Amino acid sequence: MRAGIYRGRDTMRLEEVPVPVPGPDEVRVKVEACGVCGSDLHVYRSDSRQEMLGMTLGHEFVGTVDDAGSSATFRVGDRVTVEPLLSCGECAPCLSGRSTGCAQFGLIGMQQPGGFADYVVAPDRRLFHVPDDLEPAIAALAEPVAVCVRGIDRGRMEPGEHVLVLGGGTIGLLTVAVARLRGAGKISITARYPHQAEAAVALGTDEVLDPETVTSQHMADSLRESPPTLVVETVGGGAPTVQAGYAAAAPGGRVVVLGVFFEPMTVEPLVLLRKEVSLIWSLCYVRRADGGSDFAEAIGMISKHSELFARILTHRRSLDEVADAFALSDDKSRETIKVTVFP
Repeated sequence: MRAGIYRGRDTMRLEEVPVPVPGPDEVRVKVEACGVCGSDLHVYRSDSRQEMLGMTLGHEFVGTVDDAGSSATFRVGDRVTVEPLLSCGECAPCLSGRSTGCAQFGLIGMQQPGGFADYVVAPDRRLFHVPDDLEPAIAALAEPVAVCVRGIDRGRMEPGEHVLVLGGGTIGLLTVAVARLRGAGKISITARYPHQAEAAVALGTDEVLDPETVTSQHMADSLRESPPTLVVETVGGGAPTVQAGYAAAAPGGRVVVLGVFFEPMTVEPLVLLRKEVSLIWSLCYVRRADGGSDFAEAIGMISKHSELFARILTHRRSLDEVADAFALSDDKSRETIKVTVFP
């Protein structure tokens, strides 16, 4: 089969690899669509991710079960998306629904071949049914939307709150949509490019801020009259956005960090102390004690509001064009938000 494989900085190659065979408690999914994620781009841009060389990337995918192991509960023909977590399933964090706390935690598409391929194998327990009439590119948004659902929950957002989102990429824009559907009051966002600002307004943003002026002092000054009680940081990398977030936050506010940072960060404890701002980290998604899950909620949201979420889908590429899909995703000046790859 064909697979999009990471071969070093700025290098994705389409290669022929063996079709994977599912184990007893696994299924094989024939991929319909897979989105390019910001974390995929972090790998793509990196000089130091040697452990990722030769990996088939992709963890935002949807497809149809085409083979199932003897212990699997899903059947051939089921249309599914995959919660791409890898974990032991037996430790205390796993049993509590927090698989990200497992000592064996990993991701399909990072530690195991992922969705930029014709077929992908996944644990049966990680599958979720997807409506047959949901367009593949929208269905593939379940994973990033689940990230945003978890972030809003971690931030304990209450209806009517002023929410500030830092970053106008996919996660930032989807956070706007989730916050609006959850009943946020005023929503502000920083967006670098006009097409991001336009999408943010379409998704429910009330105010678009210029990230070039996102310094701690400017954020505090510009939002002084109506400071956000919840800030969601989605940029990561090495940006000073966490510092800007707690500078902008109202006294007693919360800053949720969804961005993935690869560099050491300096914070100002005295500022956090004086304002009693909570700094909260959020990783992936969870399954709740009541039987619900962030992934299930995300699927429900995108199914009910598919036209809303479709606003971030900007470009489509075939699997044969996976190298161009990554180059396109990495160049926001080409008016990209979400690039989706179709086998």
